[in-house]
Amino acid sequence: MKLNNNPNFQNAIKIVNSSFQDAQNKLKSSPTEAIEIINKTLGLAESENDEIGIVKGLTLLGIAYYEKNEYEEALNFSEKALAKAEETGYKKGKGRALLRIGSIYDKLGRYNDSLCNYFRAIRVFRRVKEDKDFLRTFGNIGNCYYNLGAYDKSLKISFKGLKFAEKINDEYFQAHFLINLGIEYQRFVKNSKKADEFYLKAIETSKRIKNNYLLSLAYENYGTNHLGLGNYEEALNAIESSIELKRQSGNLRDIGLSYLNFAAIFYYLKNFKDAEIYYQRALEIFKKIKFQLGISHSYYGLGITNRKFKKFRLAFNNFKKSLKIAEEIGAKIDIQNNSNELYELYLERKNYKSALKYFSLFQEVKEDIFTEKKALQISELTTKYETEIFKLKNLQLTKLNERLKKLNQEKNEILSIAAHDLKNPLTVVATTSSLVKYLSENSAPSIVKHMETIETTAIRMREIITKLLDVNAIESGKLNLTLKMVSISNTIDFVVNDYKKPARRKDINIFWENFENVDVFADKTALHEILDNLISNAVKYTPYGKNIFVRLTKRPRSIVCEIQDEGLGISEEDKKMLFQRYQKLSARPTGGESSTGLGLSIVKKLVEEMNGIVTCESKDGYGSLFTIELPSEPNYKF
Repeated sequence: MKLNNNPNFQNAIKIVNSSFQDAQNKLKSSPTEAIEIINKTLGLAESENDEIGIVKGLTLLGIAYYEKNEYEEALNFSEKALAKAEETGYKKGKGRALLRIGSIYDKLGRYNDSLCNYFRAIRVFRRVKEDKDFLRTFGNIGNCYYNLGAYDKSLKISFKGLKFAEKINDEYFQAHFLINLGIEYQRFVKNSKKADEFYLKAIETSKRIKNNYLLSLAYENYGTNHLGLGNYEEALNAIESSIELKRQSGNLRDIGLSYLNFAAIFYYLKNFKDAEIYYQRALEIFKKIKFQLGISHSYYGLGITNRKFKKFRLAFNNFKKSLKIAEEIGAKIDIQNNSNELYELYLERKNYKSALKYFSLFQEVKEDIFTEKKALQISELTTKYETEIFKLKNLQLTKLNERLKKLNQEKNEILSIAAHDLKNPLTVVATTSSLVKYLSENSAPSIVKHMETIETTAIRMREIITKLLDVNAIESGKLNLTLKMVSISNTIDFVVNDYKKPARRKDINIFWENFENVDVFADKTALHEILDNLISNAVKYTPYGKNIFVRLTKRPRSIVCEIQDEGLGISEEDKKMLFQRYQKLSARPTGGESSTGLGLSIVKKLVEEMNGIVTCESKDGYGSLFTIELPSEPNYKF
């Protein structure tokens, strides 16, 4: 991007910047008038080949159409701004275009797309040291995580954002993150007293800087907090103050959210008629501006009021509409609430099959949220710790804290794998048990079938827990191995026999010719687990009708065991992660079997603990050959 020092060009730039500032002042109050000013000014910028001015103009058009809730046009101009900024190397303009694109996807409920653009923007703002844009994007990332149900991440971002805003003495963003912290403490941490402190501080700060937008948000959330506490008069006064401020701004999204809060107050006061009116008003506004999360909330509100009026058909329709939107945008709280309501409605009508379907969904989401809630306390401590680490000047202390962070991360990884891999088995156990109760009057074979499902799931859970315990023992140094001469040929016999039945179901042949008296210096239990993992994987990833080969080769001071399959093979990218913990590779089991992502990491650790070597040769689509080499005499090391 070249600088032009021509006086006429510089005068034109001043006119462009002045006009754009005038348009920017009108964006919220009169976006249509702002668009007229921007288009005229953009023409001047283009005639003068003012590249920065062109990027600014396109970005402002994106914002103006965003304010008009015309998101398709907003996205069109924002993407043009991004392309122009990248073409000219205008980094600040690139970051702001990405921020706007992220905001548009945010409004449309496409949170994952939104996050992708926000993360790109934040990298740009960090490089060009744009603190305010950095904080704005950082806050938006936190909001996305909250809407996706990743509460530990959103809380962490709010704490970090507040600290950074205090560091640069920016009261606008201090108030912004105080409101976010209040919401998180109110709705997820369930600490209403602490939430009140955050809201009151945000109200005080917003008044001091005379920002009515933040003040309206602070009042609104302060009101909802007191609504939950049963302080209806306090709640009503606060929300009325919020609505008055929002009416002055003319922001339809914020007015719609206030209508939802009014509806909630009337619902709590058992004034269901007025509650229904305000839910309907909110729905109309959110449909007009295409705000998906608001639409989902409104349908849910109408559903619960329909139930009170015994309008069950309407209730069913509204809950299903809300649930459909919630699933599309990943709004976990809405999924949980709607699935619970539908479960109860179907149960009342003795439609047990449909009741079980929604009960399963409710349990799955509930367990997901519960797991994150358990991790929340750890995240809080981590956040506080990370903000304090910058105060440490002693190098030794810094290194020690880095070690603590690494240990904490490993602990979180174990929590994460437990949350995801135990979640589904627990759901199956819970829901199948529920169905068994309803089948108690039916024939015995039906009950036996469902009890078999419970048994299979329980075995699966036990396998996961065993592997988690193995990882924990290895990492903590508490693995006690008893090394002695062990028959590897007999161990292979046992494992191959164990997997003959699963292999037969997929028409897979396991070829293994037993060697007599082939011993290795190893731990008997660990050796069995290594072979079990490798042969199990071979069966899982080998297609129907193919073969698996198990071979032993004697070497002067060691024994080599090869397990070869005709399966899916492993890509070059996956090979880099092959023996790492918690890695689920791109290839998937051919018969719908499950995988924890722990097995191969355990194999590698156990083999190495017994002074052995494990390798893998594979090509994507051509099967895999796993080789383990173990000493055949005591104390031999490769």
